[in-house]
Amino acid sequence: MEPREAASEAARGSEVCQIDSSDENPAVEALRSKGKKKEKRLKKKRKEKKKNKKKVKKDKKENKKAKRKREKVQGPRLPTSSSSSTSSSVSFNSVAQRFARAAEAGSMMMAQYLVRRYGFSWANARGEGALHLAARSNQPGLMAWLLSQPQAEPVLETRNSAGESPLLLATRLCRGCVAMRLVEALADPGACDAQGESAESLDLDGLLREAERDETCRHAAKEDQLLQAVAAARRKREEADWRRQLLEMIGQEDDDFCRFESHEDLESRDTGRPESWMDDIAAEAEARAANANSMSRILAAKAKAEKPTEAGIPDPGDSERPKKPPPSGEGEAKKGPRPDQKPSHQDPEMEAQARVAARAKDEARWKLLEEMTAEGAKVILQEAKIPWPSGPLENPLRIDPEGHPKVVRSQLRAGLLRWHPDKFQQKFGQFLPSLEKERSAILARVKALAQQLTRQMAELPDP
Repeated sequence: MEPREAASEAARGSEVCQIDSSDENPAVEALRSKGKKKEKRLKKKRKEKKKNKKKVKKDKKENKKAKRKREKVQGPRLPTSSSSSTSSSVSFNSVAQRFARAAEAGSMMMAQYLVRRYGFSWANARGEGALHLAARSNQPGLMAWLLSQPQAEPVLETRNSAGESPLLLATRLCRGCVAMRLVEALADPGACDAQGESAESLDLDGLLREAERDETCRHAAKEDQLLQAVAAARRKREEADWRRQLLEMIGQEDDDFCRFESHEDLESRDTGRPESWMDDIAAEAEARAANANSMSRILAAKAKAEKPTEAGIPDPGDSERPKKPPPSGEGEAKKGPRPDQKPSHQDPEMEAQARVAARAKDEARWKLLEEMTAEGAKVILQEAKIPWPSGPLENPLRIDPEGHPKVVRSQLRAGLLRWHPDKFQQKFGQFLPSLEKERSAILARVKALAQQLTRQMAELPDP
């Protein structure tokens, strides 16, 4: 083939290729645009997934923070729905059992953990919560910590299945220090159980006084142990100082010191009989024995001289002295009281029993009123139907003025919570008479009663 023909054929092939490539450009561009759109969609989906993951993580963190805050204040709520009633009761019992075991073993950290996690809303099969179980295990430190929690005030007067409050249970089991902590938290000593017994009827006052004596003795014993340890340490230190000084003095002496240099022949200095110093010792012992015998004889004679007056033998000079007449009233006291004369006061024990019985009656009447108004029946509380305290005006609640100050304070506080005008009207206002005269008379009497209790509270010494 000639070179001209070859060149012309090559030119034609390039033109064909250019035509073919120009034909393929729209399809390639369409494919490229589709790929780009797909890549954009994928990138958008990836971004959305990342955003959703970040949002989920953020929500989880916020939920965890809110849960921690709620647990610090209230504790987590156990399931109480009807479908899971069995599981909730099992969890309540398990928490109560774990708390009881920790309290009996004295494990404060475990008991505090359970209360911080589950709060005070749980109870065992007998209806006893944290305060009842702490009273049973006789743990005053744990009881003090429980009462310091803000959720403890609403459950201070909770009752178990027998109707016992924590204070009544502690008094019945003679847990004096635990009862002291509950009374300091102003628990009601007059709260009765199903049988009508209260803490004050079980001699709560005597139990608290005995607990205070035990605590003072315990503190005194601890102080004595501390003082003894300090004295022993001081003696050790002084002995160590004395030894150090002695060693320093020995080290300061000369090296040619003779051990027997300071000893002398004592026999040469004996003043009695120079032949033997043992004779001098014997002579001195004999002299001491002679003096002791003479002294014993002198003491015996003196005792013999004082014996008649001590035995009650009348002195002959006493018969000559005029006898003083007996003071007025002494003969009458020997003869006994007149039949028309009444005794000035009753037996203190009988008075205390009468006071406790009267307070128990007042408590029973108040409980009847609460039951009657709780049923939702339409009851109109006239002034005669209200269970007013049966005590005198100066002491309406019949509180023992010589009782323990903490018990008296808690009794007055319970009375103020009951007879404060605002609380009384909030609880029984809907049952009071509609007539303004009768209603105002009842509220005025309630106000006067609350003012008297406030005056009694102000007269108490500072805790």
